Amino acid sequence: MGGFFVGPEGSREVTKALKTYEKAYKDYKRGMSYKEIAAKHGVSYDTVKSWKRRHWNRMAEEEKAEQERKDAEAAHYDAHHLNGERAAELIDAAAKKAEDGRGKNSTRDSENMKALRELVEVKRSGAPPAFKATDTGRMIQRIGEYFQSQQENGKPCTRAGIILALGVNKDTYYRYLSGEMDYLMEEHLLVNRIDIETADRIQLPDGQEIPVDCAKNPLIPFSEILQKAVLRLEEQAEERLYSKARPGDIFTLKQYGWTDERSPGTVNNTLVIASAEESDRALRMLYGDK
Repeated sequence: MGGFFVGPEGSREVTKALKTYEKAYKDYKRGMSYKEIAAKHGVSYDTVKSWKRRHWNRMAEEEKAEQERKDAEAAHYDAHHLNGERAAELIDAAAKKAEDGRGKNSTRDSENMKALRELVEVKRSGAPPAFKATDTGRMIQRIGEYFQSQQENGKPCTRAGIILALGVNKDTYYRYLSGEMDYLMEEHLLVNRIDIETADRIQLPDGQEIPVDCAKNPLIPFSEILQKAVLRLEEQAEERLYSKARPGDIFTLKQYGWTDERSPGTVNNTLVIASAEESDRALRMLYGDK
């Protein structure tokens, strides 16, 4: 069976050629021209072009793919293994630098703070925030469109309907409603140095004025937006209760914390008023009319 043997001298030549090839590739990555590479390493111009065509293009693609894989792994690790205590320290440090506004890296620190906040949110819920600080206008618009659609079709508005209109699940909705996600607005004001007292104002459909940084995204916490939506649901249910007294409206109000007042009236905490005769008797006793 035939074979190929390289003696000591041939082996040294192969090693030397490989080193030349590797050095030439590094120079190519640094941006040197074919002509400069050929002159530096003592090879022909055509040889350098052949190396690029046959090997260097493929090697560059492989290196790029490998780097992208490493970056993706690093991002995944940061998102799912970021130590909560360490993340809090980094966020506080970045927030302080952003608030001070001193140093060349203040803008970058602000961006790092936002990135860390998002990483913590990803780790907690498995996804970035459904609505960011600049999405308040989008939230108001979706809720408004839902109310308008239900009104035009003669249908009652419901909490479940709001959740569907927002495109989130119940857990996410209640986190925004409870104020758990209001830190996003606080961070937005801090990072962008927005003075809420001097910002322009717009008027909501209910007549209330709120400060805004632009016409599309009011500077208002998510919890306040959703609480107003819930109040509107209560208002509609209460109005229907007075006009139609449907059991469904009573049920709805109970879900919002309303209770029935069923205790009977009393006089002197002893006499139960249960009929017209007893009512008259109580009045006579009260005014001394025998």
